[in-house]
Amino acid sequence: MTTEHTAGIAFRKYYLELCRYVQQKYSRAGEADDIVQDAFQNILNAGNIDALTNPRAYLYKTAKNIALNRLRQKDCQNAIFVDIEDHELVGAPMDRQIMAEIDIRRIKRVLERLQEKDRTTFLMNRMEGKSYKDISEELGITVSSVEKRMMKVLTAIRRAMDDR
Repeated sequence: MTTEHTAGIAFRKYYLELCRYVQQKYSRAGEADDIVQDAFQNILNAGNIDALTNPRAYLYKTAKNIALNRLRQKDCQNAIFVDIEDHELVGAPMDRQIMAEIDIRRIKRVLERLQEKDRTTFLMNRMEGKSYKDISEELGITVSSVEKRMMKVLTAIRRAMDDR
């Protein structure tokens, strides 16, 4: 049997059960499905599902880790937004303070409108200081995908700043 075939069997067997578990324990409506799909994708990326003695336990552990990472990222993001809102530009001339506050609001709006995967990638790099390689390993994607996501976010921020 191929890895994809075995993963497909596991998907059909555990998908709904895993979605309910993630929904109850870790996430809001709509996120459980994404988390579970990411868990299955991680198994496919690992490439050797047949070697797992307990694929169900592996899926639960993977989904739990993904859910916890997302919760941490949301906490970090919320803290960033609070810091941005509470940040005072003491000592700068009033017009520069106003312009800086407008720029901060623009960046915040851009980040809020991004797809979750793009925002997560950006925050992992810029706020947590993680390298593209570390991000790719943690999210189970290629370094090239991280680069593309970062380019998309930076382009969106640049456009928002150019519109001023």
